[in-house]
Parts: sequence; structure tokens; C-alpha cells
Amino acid sequence: MRGSFAVGRRRPLLIVGTIVGVALLFSFALSRQVTQGGAGKIRYDPDVSAGGWVRDGERRGKGFSEPASHGEEVLPPVKGEIKEEKGEKKVKDEKEGRRAASQKCAETFDTSCRSPQIHVRIGAETPSLPPYACFNDIAIFSEADIGRGLLAASIDDVTQEVKEVATFDLSTTDGRLIEWLGALPARSILVVVSFGDIAERLSPDARRALRRFGAREAESWRGGSAYAVLGQRALEDGAAREILIPLGSAKSASINDCFEFPLGKLNATIEEKKDVNRVDETRLAELLRAQAGGAGAGEGGGAAPRGVLLGEEWPACGHTQGCAADLLPMHFYSGANKDDHPRMCVGGRMVFAAGLNEAGRGLNVAVIDQKSRKIVKTGHFDTYEKESTSLELFLDGLVEGDIVAVVSFDEASTMLSDMAKQIFYELGSSMVHRLKFRASWFFVGQKGIRVFSPFEDLNFPAGNAWATPIDASICVPGKSHLDDAIVPRPLADPNRADDPIFNVPILVVANENLDRLRWSLESLIAQPGINTQLVIVAHNKEYKMAGDLALLFHFKPLPINATSKYNDLLLSSLSAAFSIFPKATSLIVVESEVAASPDLLLYFSQLLPVMERDESIQIVHAFNYNGFSRLSSSPSTVYRVDDAQPPAYIYLMRRGAYERSAAVNASACCSTLHRWSLQQQPPAAALVPDVSRVVVQRPDEITLADTGEERVFREGRRFVKSADERLSGVDTLSGKEYEREMERMDKSSLSLGGGPWAACDGGYGSLMKKEQSMRQGKPLLVRYKDAAQLDAIVKCVGLYSTPQFVAGFYRGRIRFHLDGVPMMLAPSVPPGDIATQPGTKIVFNAPYDDKHTYHIKVTNSSARRIGWAFKTTNMKRLGVDPAAGVLDPKENALIAVSCDAFAYGQEDTNNDRVTIEFTNTPDGAAKQFRREWFQGDGMVRRKNLPIEYNP
Repeated sequence: MRGSFAVGRRRPLLIVGTIVGVALLFSFALSRQVTQGGAGKIRYDPDVSAGGWVRDGERRGKGFSEPASHGEEVLPPVKGEIKEEKGEKKVKDEKEGRRAASQKCAETFDTSCRSPQIHVRIGAETPSLPPYACFNDIAIFSEADIGRGLLAASIDDVTQEVKEVATFDLSTTDGRLIEWLGALPARSILVVVSFGDIAERLSPDARRALRRFGAREAESWRGGSAYAVLGQRALEDGAAREILIPLGSAKSASINDCFEFPLGKLNATIEEKKDVNRVDETRLAELLRAQAGGAGAGEGGGAAPRGVLLGEEWPACGHTQGCAADLLPMHFYSGANKDDHPRMCVGGRMVFAAGLNEAGRGLNVAVIDQKSRKIVKTGHFDTYEKESTSLELFLDGLVEGDIVAVVSFDEASTMLSDMAKQIFYELGSSMVHRLKFRASWFFVGQKGIRVFSPFEDLNFPAGNAWATPIDASICVPGKSHLDDAIVPRPLADPNRADDPIFNVPILVVANENLDRLRWSLESLIAQPGINTQLVIVAHNKEYKMAGDLALLFHFKPLPINATSKYNDLLLSSLSAAFSIFPKATSLIVVESEVAASPDLLLYFSQLLPVMERDESIQIVHAFNYNGFSRLSSSPSTVYRVDDAQPPAYIYLMRRGAYERSAAVNASACCSTLHRWSLQQQPPAAALVPDVSRVVVQRPDEITLADTGEERVFREGRRFVKSADERLSGVDTLSGKEYEREMERMDKSSLSLGGGPWAACDGGYGSLMKKEQSMRQGKPLLVRYKDAAQLDAIVKCVGLYSTPQFVAGFYRGRIRFHLDGVPMMLAPSVPPGDIATQPGTKIVFNAPYDDKHTYHIKVTNSSARRIGWAFKTTNMKRLGVDPAAGVLDPKENALIAVSCDAFAYGQEDTNNDRVTIEFTNTPDGAAKQFRREWFQGDGMVRRKNLPIEYNP
């Protein structure tokens, strides 16, 4: 099943009203750059202190300066986002709001604080109230300042005068916040409060900036919590006063005390990071305006609900191990065909079955009260024959917290309207929009949920048949479990906080498959230390729900005006991403429908320095085309490959690779998946892992045929499952070092000829086992003599290849692990030369009635060890001793060539000669001659020495 019944797995969702509100606010803020209060602003409860400024003549707190001129109100300059120019009435309304807010601060002012102490009250946001801050009887923030994001104020440490008030939306970037904090004068007092669930929009760099004011808890502030701090520039780490409280907490939390400034020792220094990648807000706003568009919805109807009848008992609804006391057991069965019956069990009682609550064709829906766990109503809706208007009305009647359980039967998609699907989507369904004819579907959602429910499955039929029936027993938690906040996984190793990989932008290229997109985003948010400020989710502007999904993962959606073609969407997304991050020298690309392994960013982190040092490396692949279970087994191993190998699924790309290849020649570069061409001059290289860092689900057969991915999924693949996989040999991956490493491997490997492998007659298997038994931990090396033999070996072993490229190929070599054995294919190296003395012929002088012996000197003048052997054309008359041997480079041997007695002039001597054959010895072979060296790969050289007889 695609849905996991583990409580920990989350699927984010944005409720429709929130979607519209956030989308409008997001668009408005970008196009107008306005955060000033207006219609629809949250108002203060009259009984609660809030922000504001008193007019001249009212009571002022200790340490606050008087107005600059009589009758004029002193207001702090407002910075952060660019403010809209205000009309006279609007300014007047804001002043009235400030006066009222400061009046509340005055009412709670503690006069027992004695100068130079200041009474400080800072309250974090609660479910019913916005945050506030008071210095003595003066409000720091006015109602007009309150907006989603961070509210910040800088205060002079001597006069306690508020110098600046700033509001930071953070929906696009926290760059302005970082710059604002960095520009504050020495010793500045800082007050910051959060409004809304914004913690995951705060990058590590922004948290570091807050720590310069003593705010250590900012590092551990996660989603679902409100935050407030009173700090001071250069204050010792952890000495600031901070609040962290769950947003849904019924309890209030505040800083409420008499303070003297400075707050502590002002001697802390926290290094500021340079060259940090941040979103170019101007460029992002331009792109969003250019891509702006709309979408519509449909309408329909169905059948009406009726009273609830409970059927027979079924302990734990069939759950074999039962459910914990705080979990609700459920069972769903969608029926095998139209003659079967649907079944639903809730809390150990049947709710739908044959003859129970009109169970039948279409959708069978039960509503459960969250607190009492009782079935409050049921409904059967024949969405095959009737419109779904009644279903929509039924669902519209839900109250906050209601749990909804649905199971389909027979056919439920024909008359199911877009509006009904949208309501199910709001309840937490990620699959309802893909419901098809005779598909089987079950779903458990909740009114008010802000995530995708993990309790859902959808089976598609084959042709006109019924789909495989849903048959699932599950344990369902209440809202407190389903609605957990989505937060990035913290770093286990705090020493990696400054890892450069967290400064590399990430581009997710989304298609219309929301379930697969959710899967991808879940895998990214689980990457320890991920910087959500640098993650862009690019999607076709017609599929706005992809953008909604991105927002709930705290990533930035980017609608793209592109066709459905692979290269159109991808190239437009790449162009936009490099434009939005103008300083980025590289980019991590995550293509559609894949998940990252838990160690993806750690993997890239270890290879990013290699790529930066070696300009020839343009791509770092996370996917290995040869990463089949049988051909990859070493998670710590990385190879160099030629740039002919196309990037696929997930990869780290240099800006230069995009600008020189993809952007220049889009059609030739990357027309389809697995058909990229980034070949450059001079030739470039890439890095690829032995074991992939990408999880790829096998597409349906139609998609396989359309995309040409059959080879990719012809057998099972291996991927890394650990979050802490360390690489080995990273320092040998640069060009020259890698060449030297290959030379060392040549010498330490056991070499095999390519003949048995090319024949692929099964003999290579026993040969390999024989060599394995002898190799004593050494890798195996298979030599091939030409392209035809290489092609035969590649097919025999099962390596991935297409007419365009052979996976893993680097300057003639291919490295992989076959059944756990490290192996390398390499071209046969032609032996060098030998020198003989004499160099051209051997002369025997008469008489020939006795045996003659002639000594020749053979020298290995090549750079490799060679094996040599002599042949003669007349074995009866001629002999050689020794007849074979091994010579190291520059080594020589003295060879005796003998001629037995014969009757000169009576025998044919015209063709007499000796031939010396020589070949390179296998890498790592012992210095002991073996005849098999001269068989198999054809790399044998010969030198003929004719014999003359001088009468």
C-alpha cells in the first residue's frame, strides 16, 4: 500500500480557505511588497496588553525620550518590508491603535521597578491572542505591525528609546532579517516575537544571526511553536531571555521582570558566514507575476445520508495484534466485483456490510466524533449513477475534528464531481484526484487536518476488470497525532552546522502526481540540516496543488509556464532557479517521482569539495544506472564517469554545465529522461556512487514504454538506507589522482582475458569463482581487446547501456561490483617493444656436420613486465633454451639458439627463422611464465629473426 499506517509518517495539506488566504497574501506581498495592517487584520482583545505608542503628554515609562516637537507623536521608524504609503485617515487610525495599545501597557506597568531598571513584558502568541511587548508603560509593537512572520525592534541600550521596528514576512526569504540584524549598532537591545507557524522558514543563518544577541534557543525553535526573545548584541550565548511554547497551548507564556541593561557580559563573538545563497526577491516576484494564472472547479451531487445502525462485533476490526488504547481500530474492504459487498468496521463494530446502512455501489462514508469515538452519521452515495451534490452537502456538515472514513465499491468515479474531490482533498486525501473507473479506494481523514492523511490507498484496475480489492485493518490516532508539525530533521552532528552543502539551493521539479511529490518532499524534509529557505518546488502553473503541498513543507513553490514535455518544464525550472539564486555556483536537482536516500545531503557534502577543486567535474550523480542489486554493493565507493552519461532523477550540477550545454542547446541537451547530452570541450567528467542515493518507484507499463525506462527497471535496484554513510577514497577522485588510483588497481588486481566473458556461455561464472578463491581480497580485472568485445561483455554481465552511452564508462574503464566482488573492465594494453642483439638476423657459419650454438640478448625496453616465448620454423634442426620466460622493464636475458648437424645444400633452409612472441603480464601476476597469457585478448606482439647459413 502506498500509505503507511505508521503514525510518524506525515502527508501535508493546506485547507482551501488557508490556501486561498495564503496564496493571496503571498501574491500581494510579492507584487506590492506591503506588510502594513489593513482590512482583515487580527485585532487585540481589549483585556490584553498590546503594542502601540502614546501621544505627547501621556504618561511615559522610565528612560523613554520626550517627543521631538510639541503635539507630534514620536514613532519608531518602520523597516523590514517596504511599507505602503498611507493616507491621512489610515495614519490617524494607526495612531489611535498605538494609543490604545500603550494604554494597556500602562495599566500593567510595575512601578516597583526602580531606575535604571525597566519593567519588560513580552508575551508569545497564544491560540486566541497575538504577541505583544511592553517596556515600562510603552508598547513596542502596534496593531499595524502585527503580521505573519517575525516582529522585531531595536532599542538603544542607554536611553531605552525604540530606534526601529521591523516586520519580516519570511515567506520568500529571511535575507532581509539577517541583513537587518547584522546592521544593528553595537550594544543594541533586541526584542523579537513570532506570529504564525513560521519556525521552519528560518534558515540556519538567521538562527545564527539571532545567537549574536544571546538567543541560543533560536537553534532549537521548530515548527508548531511560538517564540519570543529579549536579547542584546554581543550578549553571551544563552544569556538572552527566551520563550518557546507550542502554538496550540492553552497556557500563556511571557517574559515579565525588571531588567537592567546590559543584560550580561557583552563579549560574545559568533562568526558571520560569507557568500550565503539567498533568494533574489525581485527576480522571484518577477517570475511569479509572469507565471500568474487561474484554475476552476466543478459541481455535482449524489444520495442522502440516513440514521446510523451498528452491525455485529468484530474484535479490533480484524487487526491481528490489536490497537493501543489511544488508537481506533478500523477495517476496510472494497469488494472483489459487483456481486460482492463492501465492508467497514470502526471501533470493533461493523458500520457497512451487506444490508447494513445501505452499503453499496459508489462511496460509503462514516463520520466519527473525535472525542467520543462514536459514529455520528453514515452515508451511501452512488456516484456511478447520481450526481454528488448530496455528498458535498454531507461533507460540508462536518464540524472541526470530525474523522471521516470512506470505502468505495464497484464504481465510484463516474459522477464524482471536482468539488467533492476538492473537499476530500481538504480532509487530507492525496489520491482522490486520481480516482478512476472501477478503482478501489479507502481513506481516513479529518476536518481541520493540515496534513495529508497516511491512511489511504488506491488500486487501479487492469482494463475493464475490477481493481484488486482493498482489504486493510488499521489503527487510527486522533487529531493530536495526525496533525503533527512538519519539521526538518535536526543535525546529529552540530559540527556540520557550517557545512557548505546547506548553502546549495535545491530545485524540485514536480509533475502532476501529488502522491509521488509528497513522497519526494518527505524524503527531503527528513534530510538532517536541510535549509528550507533554499528549496524551490517548480511546477506547471496549472497544477496549483503542487505549490500548496510545497508550502506545507516550508519550501517555496514556483509556478512555471511550460508545456507537459519533459525538457520544457525541466529547462524552464533550471533557468528560473539559477535566476532566483544569482550567486549560486551549483544546484541540487530533484526530478519527478523519486525519493532521496536518508544520506543524500551528506553524500553531496563529501563530494562538493572535490567538484569545487576539480573544474573538470560538472555533475555529481546520486543515481547509478548500474545500481542493480547484483551490480552494486559498496555504499562508500564513488567512481568517475565520462560526461556522456546523462544525469537522471537527482544530481548536483554546476552552473557552468547548465549555461554551456543545457541553456545553449536545449533540444540536443535533454529532450527526454535518460537522453541528456552534456558532452563538452574539453571533455568533462562526473562522479557516480556505486550504490544509488535515489529511490525510484517502477512506473506503470505504459509510462515505461513511453519513456524508454525498461532497462532502468529490468531488475531490482539497491539504494542507501543509512543516514550516516561515509565515503572512502574521496581524495583520489580528482583527475590525476584517479588515474594514479587506477594504475594501482591494475597492479593489485587479478587479470582475466575478455574471451570467456564475451562468449557469455556460462564459463565465466566458474572462472570467476576460481579466481575468487585465489584472489585473497584482490579485485578482478577483465581486459577487452576492442569495442565489439566490450559490447559483448557489457551485455553478458548486465551493465546498463544504450546506443548513446555505456553506464560507468571513464576513459575506457568501467567499475562495478558483481555479486559483491569489485571488478573493472579495462582495455588490453598493447605491450611495448623488445630489443635483441643481434637485431635483424642470426648467422651460422659452416661446416654443418656438428651442432652450432648462437647466443642472442633479449631486453625488455617497455615500461611493463612482459612474458616472452620463442617459436622455431624447423623444430628438428633448431632449438631455443630457455624457450620462455618473464622480463621486468629494462631486464634482459641471454638466449641460446642452437642448430643441429645437417647436410647443407640437400635440405631447404630458406624459411628457417626464430620468432619471439611477447605480451604484457596480467596486473598483479607472479613472475612465473604461464602459457595462457598468450590466449584470449589478442594483445600479443611478435619479432622474427631470420636465420642465414654461411657456407
